[in-house]
Amino acid sequence: MDSSPLPTLHQIHTILDATGRADLPEARPVDVCIDSRACRPGSLFVALPGEVTDGHRFVAAAHAAGAIAAIVRAPHDEDGAPWPLPVVVVPDALVALQQLAAWYVTEHLLETVRVGITGSNGKTTTKEILAAVLRTRYEVFASRGNLNSETGLPLSVLSTPPGVACAVYEMAMSNPGEMAPLARIVRPSHAVITNIGTAHIGQLGSRRAIADEKRQIAAAFTGVETLYIPEDDDFREVLAADVRGTVALTGPGTQEASLSAVPDGVAIALDGHRGVLPLRGVHNGRNGLVAIAVAVSLGVPAADALAALTDVRLPDGRSQVLSLGEVTVLNDSYNANPGSMVAAIEMAESMGATVLVLGDMYELGEFEAAGHREVLQAALSSSARAICLVGPRFRTIAEEDPGAASPSRVSLADSIEGAATVLQRIVAPGDTVLLKGSRAVALERLIPVLEKGATSRA
Repeated sequence: MDSSPLPTLHQIHTILDATGRADLPEARPVDVCIDSRACRPGSLFVALPGEVTDGHRFVAAAHAAGAIAAIVRAPHDEDGAPWPLPVVVVPDALVALQQLAAWYVTEHLLETVRVGITGSNGKTTTKEILAAVLRTRYEVFASRGNLNSETGLPLSVLSTPPGVACAVYEMAMSNPGEMAPLARIVRPSHAVITNIGTAHIGQLGSRRAIADEKRQIAAAFTGVETLYIPEDDDFREVLAADVRGTVALTGPGTQEASLSAVPDGVAIALDGHRGVLPLRGVHNGRNGLVAIAVAVSLGVPAADALAALTDVRLPDGRSQVLSLGEVTVLNDSYNANPGSMVAAIEMAESMGATVLVLGDMYELGEFEAAGHREVLQAALSSSARAICLVGPRFRTIAEEDPGAASPSRVSLADSIEGAATVLQRIVAPGDTVLLKGSRAVALERLIPVLEKGATSRA
């Protein structure tokens, strides 16, 4: 534990201005966990309150897994008994986690180029592209998985190797007031807003409110930083207003670049050089241009950046192409909102998709009906032979739409099991099937069904 870059437990007590006893061991945690199942010998467990359950109920489990201390809100458990391990008592465990991450940046990452990426769509794609491009010249850390929220981002920061040359962080928000605290933790020297769409519009209320929240990624700017925003976004002026630093536009026009679909992905031509991003959809090409803009500003030649595009790989569920015997699956099931759904349908259309499997979208609030209606119209306007809509939200909209009344083309399913039955009936050898829906729908559960069907037909 002595080699850990984290502060000692006694130092953590001081950093967090904790209450209660300060006679904590001098041991240094090996990592920080918010899930007791992820704890290991030497972990520091942060007991966060949750929507479903409270982390304080799992302190004993964290201790049993090897945690050496916990950050809690009271000096005893809900039954009045002492905790089974040393504790740091704070008023708010989430604030404490974020304070600890901010300390880590000051202590270990001030010389690191820190890039923050937010936006309604394309955050993960842009992060992975940028990391791949920067690795042609620098040692790079990129946040993993979905560690991008008010809890996930601090964990990403706390797992960043001290002194790494570049760190690329995905920064997400779902409610008002969440972005500015993240920006004050990372204090990005380069901040990216990929676009303003409708993700989480149910909580924010409007795209303008989303833009106002996303622009807070620049809240910690001091004047020497750069904010990158899309040249053609509806809210470009809102995003650029009153930024303490440089605002750089990105996109084919500003960067004098061209994007074109090719069999293996998207070709990007820039400054007399050409590279192929192995991701389908022109929208991914635009994400590539953003990454190239940031990388070039950090000293990566455009030719090297374009050549590095071939190394880009996304996590499962994002623009993933699977060959299952005689059926091809476009697995873009990680999450969805109206903008990303329409983009995925356009991508699928360019690849000759014959079957669209579209799952309900969540967190749209009063825009739920309009959002599902927009996506349904995009699907009906495509050349897909068959459309399977999964979930009660799509069912409601489809039953109101005369264009979706053709049972030979549009099928409705209320569950994954129902969708599996539909796919077994409509998918044929040679089909290309798009899977796209919100995370809660988990359309990737249909992949084994499609694989089994492909195997049985082989």
